[in-house]
Amino acid sequence: MRRVEWADVLLTAAAAAGLYVSIRNYFDRLSGIQGEPGTLLVIVACGLLLFGLAVTVTTTSRGVLVTFQWLILLGAVLTALAGWFLMSWTLTVAMVVATGAQILRIALPELTGIRRAARA
Repeated sequence: MRRVEWADVLLTAAAAAGLYVSIRNYFDRLSGIQGEPGTLLVIVACGLLLFGLAVTVTTTSRGVLVTFQWLILLGAVLTALAGWFLMSWTLTVAMVVATGAQILRIALPELTGIRRAARA
């Protein structure tokens, strides 16, 4: 298990905010996307982002780490796109922040402690 760094916390906060906004939009009649399948898909996607982050924080396998790093990036970008299509601007902003945090986690591995954990 590696140390949790600030980019991990930022990604967690953004994914949790996306999950909260999605759940609220799914049940809020005034959101305009209440009960829509796309909103339900975004709820699942945000939950999977949190699951993927938990895997990357706890794994010791380099292959699993790299795979989940790229899957998290792909999930954050596509969820931001889904938020844009659903016209949920708060969700879109949260996922743009998540994408930025994940890019930092990939581009600056020594800053986020990823390489250190992969060698340990």
